[in-house]
Amino acid sequence: MIPAEHYAETYTKEAVAELCQMAGVEPEDTEYVRQELEHFAAIYRQQHKAIVSKTPGKATTRELDTVAKQAARLLATLERLSPKAASAIEARGDADTRRGLSHAPSDTRARPSLFLPIQDVAEDLSGVTVDIVTLRSVIGGLHHAAENAAKEIPNSRSSKPKDLGLLLWLSNMEHLWGQLTSQPYSRDVGPNGEPLTNAGRFCFAAFRMIEPNCAPSRVMNGMKTRSNRRRNSTGNLRA
Repeated sequence: MIPAEHYAETYTKEAVAELCQMAGVEPEDTEYVRQELEHFAAIYRQQHKAIVSKTPGKATTRELDTVAKQAARLLATLERLSPKAASAIEARGDADTRRGLSHAPSDTRARPSLFLPIQDVAEDLSGVTVDIVTLRSVIGGLHHAAENAAKEIPNSRSSKPKDLGLLLWLSNMEHLWGQLTSQPYSRDVGPNGEPLTNAGRFCFAAFRMIEPNCAPSRVMNGMKTRSNRRRNSTGNLRA
């Protein structure tokens, strides 16, 4: 079953009728075609979301690198801290401790503080004051965690994930096309990449209703990839 969250009203009966007329298809049951197209759209959304969420990409690595570098700079600053500056910070920690002991734990957690209440962990201990040594240890841990996490993200051959959602959608569309007409499910493109065959026009116009900013080349290239893989196809995903 495809979760309900992936369904959305994408095609009206009028839109389906226009799609079929444009493609030279005269279905006996326009409502059946509409329901199939809506189902295919939901499958696409589910698959596309899954692929994107599993692809860390360079953006995540950059974020982790930024955290690691900033933590390293702050750690270096703390290590060079003068005794007077260190004493001033620890004095603020003592002030936070006094404030934390005089307020409920929930109030203490709501504001930045060098006093960490831990009554939920140990009944005989109200909290811990973070001194310079502890602060260095925590920030050093953050630096190493971000640095190692960035290294562990798998390197992909391309920063752009494979368009598996579209390929699966096209597979389902090919099956539907065979039900609607005896016309060949083929693709030819014009000088600007626009579809020239009825099947190509049908698929591109239908997909544009899911992804309005889609370029013709994306669908046409997908149809080409599907054509090359057709012999190895294992079938369609249906809910």
